[in-house]
Amino acid sequence: MKMSFDVRAHFDAVYEKETALAPVVSYLSQELAIILKPGARILDLGCGDGRDAVYLAFRGFDVTAVDISEKGIEKTRERARKYGVKVNAVIGDTRDVGLIDSFGVCDAVFGYNLLQFLTPEEIRSLLPFLKAKTEPGGANAFGYLAIADYYTEKPVPHGFTERDFRNSYKDWDEVYFSEGVVQDVELPENLKKIWHTAIIVVKPR
Repeated sequence: MKMSFDVRAHFDAVYEKETALAPVVSYLSQELAIILKPGARILDLGCGDGRDAVYLAFRGFDVTAVDISEKGIEKTRERARKYGVKVNAVIGDTRDVGLIDSFGVCDAVFGYNLLQFLTPEEIRSLLPFLKAKTEPGGANAFGYLAIADYYTEKPVPHGFTERDFRNSYKDWDEVYFSEGVVQDVELPENLKKIWHTAIIVVKPR
């Protein structure tokens, strides 16, 4: 299943604007910060303009942030400088396992609103790799919308379900789960009834 628009071009245009998409940090990054020990190494995939990456760095974690949008990474670096924290911000495609592998092992993988931009096949290929890159006792945290064509007038099922996700992590411990309808008043009308799911799972020691 292919995306119906150019993700890189779209978000480059979005991040050209002065105002960020969502200036407030996500609830998922706050939950992850509670679970991890100080100094934990976090890989933020699809970091966007860096709101969560910078927050996690501010909380004392060692953060590497990756996004396909050059403008998003520029915003991430600007935000890190503004708050006086260090974030290793890298332009790259999260599907590039060679790039991800170059960062070494980590204590957590974080991906907020990443998975809906990948096909079910890409997700099924990526998750086992990310699991292997995570240290025992570490976590994988994902928040995602259950659609494929993110900006179309008629969203369709993504094809990678909550059950698929849980099956992918059936050998890990689920420590956080939430789901509900998107309530952001700034979203277009066609997105206000979209279902959002967030899960944190921990790798057994």
